[in-house]
Amino acid sequence: MTQVRDAIRGDDTRERPSYLIRPGRPGDSYELSFHWGELRAPSQMRVLDRYFDEIDRGIQGCQVALAQPGGELVGQVWTRYRNIDPGIADGRTECYVHTLFVMEKYRRQGIARALVEAASTAASRFGRSVMVIGVDRPNEYARKLYEKWDFHQFHATNDLRGDLIFLCRRLF
Repeated sequence: MTQVRDAIRGDDTRERPSYLIRPGRPGDSYELSFHWGELRAPSQMRVLDRYFDEIDRGIQGCQVALAQPGGELVGQVWTRYRNIDPGIADGRTECYVHTLFVMEKYRRQGIARALVEAASTAASRFGRSVMVIGVDRPNEYARKLYEKWDFHQFHATNDLRGDLIFLCRRLF
């Protein structure tokens, strides 16, 4: 588990809450499902149950961020190690990072980066050396954020999955 405390910016002298990054657990499904909103929570719960089943089979992993104190789940990221579209990642040296999400009121505090760094550490245990992440082409904010973290574009597609740009980088 990793403790994260963001640096105070400007003349803001208030103490920011800290965050704990840990591997996701099946018991997190219910709370995580609400990250997509109350209306989508039931369908996302089914997806998350499948994802957690895939953790047990070594297909993918999950990292979550908990606000401290209180333990509210405020972020998540998933990393797929196997069963990846070969046009995106090879599943041997590369892994696919997906479903990176931080609740809006907790954004811009270093949580997303901490989640991706924790996913990077987990990926190294699976023998991976490269992370791949996809972003919707119109989501320029996310793309610029990933580029700031040294991801670079290597592929783009406009198919049934959407209008996507794929970026990669060596593990952190």
